[in-house]
Amino acid sequence: MKQWLWVCLTVVFACSAIAEEVPDYNALVDSIDEPLMARSDTAEIQSIDLVTRSGVIGGYQYLFGPHTENLVVKMRGSNAGALELLREGMTVEVLYIEPQGHRIALEIEQLDADQNVLH
Repeated sequence: MKQWLWVCLTVVFACSAIAEEVPDYNALVDSIDEPLMARSDTAEIQSIDLVTRSGVIGGYQYLFGPHTENLVVKMRGSNAGALELLREGMTVEVLYIEPQGHRIALEIEQLDADQNVLH
């Protein structure tokens, strides 16, 4: 029983530590005091977390902002899409800005699976 409790507590602390690693989106946006050049990257989605609205694409963590923000998601074969439709393993092109070394996604477009991936 003690081992089970220890495992549960370890998982809880590990999850809270992971959640703390996601930077505050609003603080990053508020810190922008000059125009930033948007950049793009083509890579595979490793993870998407809808709770923290962040994900790992091509080994980089991206913030997607609150669902009220204007993140544009385009699915292959359509001009429409939603963050909730993206899945691990999809190849995407991400348009982003990078304030204070943190990537904020502005647009995510799903590409063909056989598209050349930079990462």
